[in-house]
Amino acid sequence: MPSIGHDTKYLQELVGDALARGTAATITAQPNDPVDFLGQWLLRYVKNAKEEADFVQGRAKDVQAKIEALEAEQRAADERKSAEAARRDAVEALAAMRAEPQALVAKALELIASNTSAGSAYAAAVADPEEPDWVPPEDPEDPAANESDDEPDPTPPDDAEGGGEGGDAPAAADDEAAGGDADAPAEGEDSGDVAAKVARPVDYSMKYLSYMAATSGQEFMKTMELRRPGPPPEDAPEDAPEDYEPEPMPYTFRILDERQPMLYCDNVAFEKAVKFLRDFPKIGSYQAVGVQAGGEFRAIVGVDTLFPEGNGQPLSQADQDFVWEVCLALGRAYEAQAAEYKALVEGKSAKQILADLDAQIMAIYNPPPSEPVEGEEGNAPATDGNAAEPEAAAEAPAEDEDAAAAEGGEEGGEEGGGTAPDPIAALTKEIERMRKEQAGNAAARTASEKAAGLASGALGAVVDTLRGVSGAALAALRNATSVPQGTFHTLKAVLHLLGKPQATMSNWKRAYEHLTPSLFNELAAYDAAQERDPEVWKRVRCAYKAAPDAAKLEAEMPDTHLGLLLLRYVRAVRKAGRKAAAFRANDKKFADVAEALAAKEAELAELVRVKAEEEEAARMAAEEAAEAERLAAEEAERNAAAGEDGGAEGEEGAAPAGGEETEPAADE
Repeated sequence: MPSIGHDTKYLQELVGDALARGTAATITAQPNDPVDFLGQWLLRYVKNAKEEADFVQGRAKDVQAKIEALEAEQRAADERKSAEAARRDAVEALAAMRAEPQALVAKALELIASNTSAGSAYAAAVADPEEPDWVPPEDPEDPAANESDDEPDPTPPDDAEGGGEGGDAPAAADDEAAGGDADAPAEGEDSGDVAAKVARPVDYSMKYLSYMAATSGQEFMKTMELRRPGPPPEDAPEDAPEDYEPEPMPYTFRILDERQPMLYCDNVAFEKAVKFLRDFPKIGSYQAVGVQAGGEFRAIVGVDTLFPEGNGQPLSQADQDFVWEVCLALGRAYEAQAAEYKALVEGKSAKQILADLDAQIMAIYNPPPSEPVEGEEGNAPATDGNAAEPEAAAEAPAEDEDAAAAEGGEEGGEEGGGTAPDPIAALTKEIERMRKEQAGNAAARTASEKAAGLASGALGAVVDTLRGVSGAALAALRNATSVPQGTFHTLKAVLHLLGKPQATMSNWKRAYEHLTPSLFNELAAYDAAQERDPEVWKRVRCAYKAAPDAAKLEAEMPDTHLGLLLLRYVRAVRKAGRKAAAFRANDKKFADVAEALAAKEAELAELVRVKAEEEEAARMAAEEAAEAERLAAEEAERNAAAGEDGGAEGEEGAAPAGGEETEPAADE
């Protein structure tokens, strides 16, 4: 059998099947034109084969697409499950987070921004209104308008009743007068019954919203507050339009007033009560959720899609649910943080800290007597911790000055009778009086310098105590979810003293930026001896005079008593400043009198010199006059003697001729 060639094999593999089928169909049909029939059949065969191939290929693609869609759907489901698990883990991590309230809120907003379609997220603390500062009376004659005196220097218990710094005793008296703990059960009342009583509902009518955190692009909100509008007027203003309506209560306050834990609005453009903080209306959805801790709303988290920051579309139900879960977790974190702090300070009291401070100040003002050196017992100076006695002793020279002046006046009167007093004697008395005065000035200067040093030492003890409690105090303040009103007043007083801008202490949120360790470093570095600024001290006084009594300050921060310590600091600064001013005045007076005394002594020396020169000139003139008088007397004697001799010669004979001199003349 002959072998099959390459061409034949090619035809068999590619067209053999089609030709065989076409030929079989031609034979079966027995057409008149078998060639045309076969050609038409082959054309139909090619077309059918192509359609079949397209169909098979299409089905294969559809199957592949369905497979890919199923795989994508499975991946999306897995991703959703993974995302939901990650969100749940993030929410649980937030609930377990232990940090300051602002850090907790910032973390919550970060979760909302990264896991929802919200364009903005922000949070506000439900804040109590800060108590106003003390207002001085308008009448300057009112005793309350005058600044109070400094506390007396502490004295040992043996010399005075009680102990400690004098300024703290009245506070203790106030505590006793107040009847002790106001929260303690009355006599005969079971403390268990008190605990079992239902807690009084929180009154939110005076609270406002103080925004403390916001997502990127909304940082301006951290400087904003949302307050309730004032009561509407009985009559509309004269210039009000016809459609005038009083300002509605802001939408978010419904959470507090109606105790609704969540609010949602699809489009704020249709909600008149929504207040735009920049007074520029927008469109989009808004959700607000209250953060509850301890049965009380502590904060409110707001989320919106307002255009253009957001997409202006409603929040999905899943996003709303996630925001709700985040706020629940935030509330649990608030409660856990508060419980930890309560457990940390429970049973602790800073009374020992205050007692130690009083003991330090007592030791500064009343140091133990030093042991005298052998052989110097009689020369050992007596210790005197109270600087008031040297100051009083320093006033004695003033009486001596008056007595000296009176004595000088009497002596002048005795010398009088119209006779001018001796300027040297008068100047000598004046110098003696000034020296006595300068001795008194020196004593006053020494006493005031000592008093200033003691006051500065007491201030240093207060500063050291403040530094010792700074860590615990800062932690308590930065974790506070409500305003410690009394401590805030004393904090404002020291911030005014340090020259901080008034805008940074207008409320508790703004003062938060000062709650850092550097605050206590600035208190330590403050120069209490500098000249006082009356305007600054007026603001300081208005702040600390609004603080409550010692018992309330202690109750606010029982583990550090920071409010009391800051109040002690302000008073110690005031006292040290006054003592320093007194020393400067006495030092200046001492220098002025020393200068005047030197001038008087120089003047006296000049008068003495002039008088000595005058006396010397007078003595020399007197000697010259005496010599001249003696010579004149001798001349007169000689002339008299010559006259007698001439008369005798006239009687005896004529005088010698030629003008010859006589012997007496020759003797001359």
